[in-house]
Amino acid sequence: MPVFVSFIFLAALLYTIAIGAEQYKKKLEKWMTMVFAMALICDLTGTTMMALKTTSHSFCIHTVCGYGALIVMIVHFVFAIKAFKHNKYQVLFTRYSWVAWLVWMTAFLSGILFR
Repeated sequence: MPVFVSFIFLAALLYTIAIGAEQYKKKLEKWMTMVFAMALICDLTGTTMMALKTTSHSFCIHTVCGYGALIVMIVHFVFAIKAFKHNKYQVLFTRYSWVAWLVWMTAFLSGILFR
């Protein structure tokens, strides 16, 4: 199994843990934000390794979904920092988290199904 796959799977695990915990507690805590950061780092690392390994840069459904999901994950992380610092964003963050997770998981599954 290529190393980049391990980073993507770790990103999926960490992202799911952070979102699941945040949804369960209905409150974003510092450790959850740190887990988001680790998931983002794993996703960026895996995506970069994948892009460097690819010889042809065709835009298939997984490529489009993957880059879109990476952007969603970055926005979600920035939003997590803002929500952690300012309680007034907590409710909106909790609503958006599942959407961001679904978008990311769609890209993740498209890599499994369409590659």
